Amino acid sequence: MSRSKVGFIMVAFALAAVGACSGKASDTSETTGNASCPNGSCPDGIGDSCTPEDESSTDFSGYGVNEISIEDRTTQCATGQCITVNFQGRLSCPYGGSNCTTESGALIAVPVKPQLLARSPSDAVHCSCRCDGPDGTGPFCACPDGFECAQILPAGIVPGGHNALIGSYCIKQGTRVLDPAALASGPTCDAALHNCDDR
Repeated sequence: MSRSKVGFIMVAFALAAVGACSGKASDTSETTGNASCPNGSCPDGIGDSCTPEDESSTDFSGYGVNEISIEDRTTQCATGQCITVNFQGRLSCPYGGSNCTTESGALIAVPVKPQLLARSPSDAVHCSCRCDGPDGTGPFCACPDGFECAQILPAGIVPGGHNALIGSYCIKQGTRVLDPAALASGPTCDAALHNCDDR
């Protein structure tokens, strides 16, 4: 997987050759925003759970709350895109620490930060599609009920001409993070309290 990282933004690119945003609502540069899906048809799979490829690495310590990851052309999502937005830690280890394992059971070689109580994986990591972006970089999709079209990857952040990923994506309503620093200062999952056993 190739990856570009600039400042607090990370964009990840999966290698699977699957087209993103199937069932797209627009084939032009026009945004569909929060508009209802045309003829009741939205891309399948928006909001489905997905596991970023980074999670398979034993050297991956987890995401930072300031990071945005867009895994493009992933076979895990019908839309072709798995997003991770302002999430801390690893999906596979909510309490963090030095005894975390991958989904396959391999021991993580580096310490992992605990997840934030206020930012569960179900809110921060899921299948999505691009619903808005720079002129001429469509197609864009329409977000289904329960989701909003939010800008998570501003223009000018990512080098290398990846305009096809810049812009807005469908995220669950009410989950947009406006102040990552405030989020990061909040309580974390604590194994002694068993406050994240349901993750």
